[in-house]
Amino acid sequence: MVEFEKHTCINCRFYQPGAHYDCHENVDELVKDKNRPNFCESFSLSDKPYSKPDSSLSSQKAKQAFDSFFNI
Repeated sequence: MVEFEKHTCINCRFYQPGAHYDCHENVDELVKDKNRPNFCESFSLSDKPYSKPDSSLSSQKAKQAFDSFFNI
């Protein structure tokens, strides 16, 4: 992999889904495709790879919370 190809939002230590522009740093421009290389000056390579949360686990937890709330 070429070094520039690593320069993506999801490989950055500041990538934080849900934050303003999904970035923990104060950035001025939105990067629409977080998987594509970009020229962000705040970029810092993360020491651990980003892994997308498993949506099936999230829905299971939501169902369990709902069931326990209504004592089902």
